[in-house]
Amino acid sequence: MIRYDLSLCDARAARSLWRRKLIVEVIDLWREIRGWWSRETIDRLVVRVMLAGGAVVDLARYAEDEWRLVGIVD
Repeated sequence: MIRYDLSLCDARAARSLWRRKLIVEVIDLWREIRGWWSRETIDRLVVRVMLAGGAVVDLARYAEDEWRLVGIVD
């Protein structure tokens, strides 16, 4: 199951679903640029990490220094 673009602020507010987790390992890192030809462009740095407990998630950093949870890898 993969969940996309859930704001970390929203995730913290929903304590029953999400809690702060310690990052154990950085698995991969890449820059994603999409839609440069349209008004809805995406330019973000994506980091795939392993959290304490074994969950692997994708975190994205946008130009506004905003971090978001953009994917959960099962």
